[in-house]
Amino acid sequence: MITVGMNYKVLQGKEVQFEKVFANVLESLQTTEGRAKSALYKDIQDVQSYLIVSEWSSEDAFQAFIQSDQFN
Repeated sequence: MITVGMNYKVLQGKEVQFEKVFANVLESLQTTEGRAKSALYKDIQDVQSYLIVSEWSSEDAFQAFIQSDQFN
């Protein structure tokens, strides 16, 4: 199992839109092979700062995903 984290700094005023888009992405990831779970975290001291954390069964599974059409 590997854990992957991605930090995002969202444009001011676009936070709600970013959260809605992530909810759609999360739904599409439900059937992605090798992905165990994903979560979105928001920094309460900097509301434009987000962290997405995903757990994958292996690095190979994650690499296959980021090279897929689904990711691009």
